[in-house]
Amino acid sequence: MKSLELKTTSDKRTVVIGIDGATFDVIDPLVAAGRLPHLAYLMSHGSRARLLSTIPPLSPVAWTSLATGMQPGKHGIIDFLRRRADSYEVELANALSRGATPIWQQLSLAGRTVGVINVPMTYPPDRVNGFMISGMDSPRQNSELMHPASLVEELRREIGGYRLEDMDFRSMGGRPDRLVKGLYEILDNRFAVSRYLIERYPTDFFFTVFEAVDRAQHNFWKNPAGGDETGIPGDYSGVVEEVYQKVDQKVGILLKQFGPQDNIFIVSDHGFASIRKGVRVNLWLAGRGYQTLRPPLPFYRRAHREIGNLAKRAIKSVLPEGAVSVLRRDRRNTRPGSGSFNVLPNVDMRTTQAFAISSYGIYLNVRGREPLGTVEPGKHYESLRETLISELLALEDPATGERVIKEAFRREEVMTGNLAHWAPDIYILWNDGYFFMGERQKALLNIKTTDREVFVPHNWAGQHHREGVLIMKGPFIKAGRTLPNANIIDVAPTLMYLMGLEIPREMDGMVLEAAIESSYLRSVPPCYKDYEGSAPNEPAEGESYSEEEAAAVRARLRDLGYLD
Repeated sequence: MKSLELKTTSDKRTVVIGIDGATFDVIDPLVAAGRLPHLAYLMSHGSRARLLSTIPPLSPVAWTSLATGMQPGKHGIIDFLRRRADSYEVELANALSRGATPIWQQLSLAGRTVGVINVPMTYPPDRVNGFMISGMDSPRQNSELMHPASLVEELRREIGGYRLEDMDFRSMGGRPDRLVKGLYEILDNRFAVSRYLIERYPTDFFFTVFEAVDRAQHNFWKNPAGGDETGIPGDYSGVVEEVYQKVDQKVGILLKQFGPQDNIFIVSDHGFASIRKGVRVNLWLAGRGYQTLRPPLPFYRRAHREIGNLAKRAIKSVLPEGAVSVLRRDRRNTRPGSGSFNVLPNVDMRTTQAFAISSYGIYLNVRGREPLGTVEPGKHYESLRETLISELLALEDPATGERVIKEAFRREEVMTGNLAHWAPDIYILWNDGYFFMGERQKALLNIKTTDREVFVPHNWAGQHHREGVLIMKGPFIKAGRTLPNANIIDVAPTLMYLMGLEIPREMDGMVLEAAIESSYLRSVPPCYKDYEGSAPNEPAEGESYSEEEAAAVRARLRDLGYLD
């Protein structure tokens, strides 16, 4: 295939380096100790801010908001999952679920060259004016995860190929040495790919994401203020700091390709806090009479299901791939949509009022909206929602008396836009030390509890926190400035402004003028216009993945700990 041909169109380039999960709670002490020299340099010669993330502070939601400059209710990605209309089934979100135009497409339309690597929710890759490698929502190594497709072979030939995360972090919990080794292998590969493409194909705009800090903190987090242990045997207390140092070293090498005339952004999608216990939200709802759980499957039905699974694997091993594909197509045609599945098979929706299908939200089972709705819209809906919010905020850990829920919101308080109707009716933010636990997750972790225990051990040491990281350096960025506040949706309009482009009025974010030299703002004030195709659209349903692809992504997200 023809090799990629690119050149920059401007003498000012822009690079965005995403450090998934990075937090100043870890960065600042390490900078003070002299262990992060490159981030320290960027902060002393630029501006910084604690970057307020989305609700929920999940990677697919937050990175999409950062890239589009829009609230989740406008771009439509509100979780790893999205609900299907008139159904209790869900399907995995990806780039096809996005109802807004990200910055790399805006720049491509403006004639700028772009390079994008490993940003979540970018599969399938956009046909940008440059190159793109899709993120964690890519189904498998041999899927069409790159644009142009010729990059797959080129990277294999030049640096040994690009690796998707293929590690089972849950099973590695018993082998932390393997977990750490895997973290570094993926980080080294991300860096090698980024370095090669920056050097081989310079672009006006370059955006890459390193996920190692997030994965390390989920598994090895310890509270910087003290008091929380990682929960992993052996001396792994320094893993998080070591990963930050390795990322800092790689940032320093990448920045050698850029000069003082270029704009440098370091961003994270969220910060981190501790987890000590998981909270079985659906069991709590059932215990308070808001949900009806079906009894566990009897032994003979469990055995029947396992025999069926064994039979499927046996068929796959002996039939030609073409025959297996035909069987898959036939099976898919009997389902509501490609790769859709039921996350609450043990809940009897006929007598259920509320249910949780993800870590940060609760849906009400509304008559006329859900197939078996029991909650009347209007006064009944509002009364039930208010009652649930009050009870959630009053929820305490019986062992310690600590409050479990930090904040609880009505959907419309945090989610606006024409796609907000897909969002949960109630959003919750967890207090440090507590996080959602699903029933299948509990089973996968082999957590031994009774059917009455709402509070259980959790496999993670750390969870997401809303305060992420923003560091900016450039010819017109103030040096040594700490901004009082910044929102994740402000990043895209600020980037476009600094690149000399008009900002789409559809963006919810604002240019971070407090970080920009006043003389430059006076000479080049922000300019806005309507961009064709940038208005949010309702994403097509049932087109995100085939069943086989969905199974591959679900397996990866379960292994990483993100899906129940």
